[in-house]
Amino acid sequence: PTLIGREEVLARAERAKKFGVEKAANPLDAIASAAGGVGKTKEAGLWEKRRDAAADEVPRDEAIYVYGTDRMSTSDLLRYFAAPPGAADTYPPPTYAEWVDDSSAVVVFGSAEAAASALHSTTALLLSLSPDGTAAADAVDALTWRTTPEERAHSGKGLQLLFRRATALDVKPARRKASRWYGEAAGRGGGRTPGGRGRGRGGGG
Repeated sequence: PTLIGREEVLARAERAKKFGVEKAANPLDAIASAAGGVGKTKEAGLWEKRRDAAADEVPRDEAIYVYGTDRMSTSDLLRYFAAPPGAADTYPPPTYAEWVDDSSAVVVFGSAEAAASALHSTTALLLSLSPDGTAAADAVDALTWRTTPEERAHSGKGLQLLFRRATALDVKPARRKASRWYGEAAGRGGGRTPGGRGRGRGGGG
């Protein structure tokens, strides 16, 4: 996909300011539109909505929330966070993944330091949802969205991945929804079986 990165976010904000638009359109929504939208139609690339964290949520410092995972297996997701060759930060690989829904998951590391290093090494700053909208390039908190660097654009298999620090509210809904991944939704998927391209706690793929 053609990625919307930090430079594009800043350029859009500058254009909005130039033309007197009080608030620029949310770039995160533009990313969803580029994927074909969000919903239960055949055209939609994203099955479920993105979840933005609130400032008062309890952080899970050892975990990363990932959105745009509709085409990824657990092994794809864990492999993404392997330390790149020659990376300045080296860190233990993630321990397991918790699937929230078809479009998002939480990747859990052994420590907060490992999760932060993984975010620094494998993602790039996109934007902040903090009240003042500012974020340092190395920000890795729940209000700061990061994305895939250009050289790893293929990782989402056609979808632009989004990342932030996870919180205690990034959990699977109490009532399980029909999964496109396993072909449970009418007219969607090819009937993938849980034993095939696994999703669930652990690294099976």
